[in-house]
Amino acid sequence: MKTPEHPLEEVQRVSTLKALRILDTPTEENFDRVTRITSISLGVPIALVSLIDSNRQWFKSNIGMDIAEIPRDISFCGHTILEEGIFEIEDASKDVRFVDNPLVIEKPHIRFYAGRPLQAQNGTNLGTLSVMDVVPRQLTSDQRILLDDFAVFVERELSISQLAMTDELTGLHNRRGLMMQSQYHLNIYKRTFRPVTLVAMNINAFKTINDNCGQDEGDQVLKSFAAGLSESFRDTDILARLTGDEFIVLQYNSTERHSNQPIERLQEYLNTWCDRERKAYNLTFTYGVVEYDPSMHQSVEDMLVEADKKMYESKKTSK
Repeated sequence: MKTPEHPLEEVQRVSTLKALRILDTPTEENFDRVTRITSISLGVPIALVSLIDSNRQWFKSNIGMDIAEIPRDISFCGHTILEEGIFEIEDASKDVRFVDNPLVIEKPHIRFYAGRPLQAQNGTNLGTLSVMDVVPRQLTSDQRILLDDFAVFVERELSISQLAMTDELTGLHNRRGLMMQSQYHLNIYKRTFRPVTLVAMNINAFKTINDNCGQDEGDQVLKSFAAGLSESFRDTDILARLTGDEFIVLQYNSTERHSNQPIERLQEYLNTWCDRERKAYNLTFTYGVVEYDPSMHQSVEDMLVEADKKMYESKKTSK
């Protein structure tokens, strides 16, 4: 068996993939629709939208296989991302690169494979749209065109999915993005039992600033607050703006106690910004912190409700 090599731009490729924040997210109908249509159109039992992580191939959509991921070193798609076009194998049992591959000699006993790389906007190949069969075969010229067309659609969906999860003003995740990415952290918790903590923040007197100084000033405050979050919290933390002046940070491998330091850094950042910009107001915020407890929280929504209660109580006591 030949283990797939890594692309020359592997560091950039993995960084681009991580930035999408799509790994380990729930299934989505727009991707599942593509794999269903691909399976039916090409007459194959298996169709996958795969993303190639550092050490694994993870399935965003999966028709015909009952697993969520496989090791990268046995993946057919690991070879596909090294190509510019469709990578096709008529009979893997007769191909020296795959003849002793576990996917060939064991279930699902793959014989035919065809995959088309999924390219990011920066040109790196993040994964594949691929099809498989348990009998040898070959794509017709029309089927190759179809596979390419379907892959273009998946590439667009990946771009749209990222845009749909982003708050246009601040560049942070919006509510949809938070909900999608929170599942990623909670899934990791279930595997590793490392703590996950949510911090809910509300800008104090934001309406007064907006009313007295105008909407443009209010937008500047929101963008500066978002910049402060990015400076104060870790790159691995999920930063989101829900609505108006409410912001959320979801931290993996961080306890409630560990959140104190970045919160303090954020207030220092805002103080410095107000001084530097000679603002006539002070920019402060109220917050609530909740650590994930599977016995109390079924989802991030439950954590949000508890954090909002803590934030509300903090506002009352500070008046």
